[in-house]
Amino acid sequence: MASLGNASALTPGATENRVWEKSAAPLETRQAEPSQTAGRHQGNGSAAYDVALDSLLAAEETVTLYHGTTTSAARNILGGGFRAGEDNAVFFGEDFSTAKFFGESRIAETGANSGQVLRYTMPQSLAEDLGLTSRQVLGEFRGAPPIDIPGSSGFERILNGGNIDAFNQAVRGGQISVKPIRIGY
Repeated sequence: MASLGNASALTPGATENRVWEKSAAPLETRQAEPSQTAGRHQGNGSAAYDVALDSLLAAEETVTLYHGTTTSAARNILGGGFRAGEDNAVFFGEDFSTAKFFGESRIAETGANSGQVLRYTMPQSLAEDLGLTSRQVLGEFRGAPPIDIPGSSGFERILNGGNIDAFNQAVRGGQISVKPIRIGY
């Protein structure tokens, strides 16, 4: 649940303070970040305040998913989007620990020096449209035995081939935000 500090955090010219509490929920959901006008507008009178308040009230729940890989592959993904793998799918962890585990595995397999976890955040409704709200046990899609990763939910989200282009377009269009996080050596 978000804490906006006190009510004065929404007055013109003020900055906004946010505190996020860790959730035990398997699917990380949070209120979407309001537009930059909330707490950062330059005092354009009550109209700007109304827009900022409306954007806060209309905020939609978000879904955050993680994809771990080598730094080189992450650079390619960030530059051109995902491509379907041999099984016509892209895999996401529900948590950082899962993606870090698979990113470190790719580092070891390829001999790369470092890797990245790409953190994707999107509106809940878009995640639903892309088929990213259903969970599968780690490894089940490929017929592998369940994988036990410390700190992991034990589940993954799978973006199937038909939705990969739509996902990439949503990233390019700003509907899905992405943040690379360095892992490895």
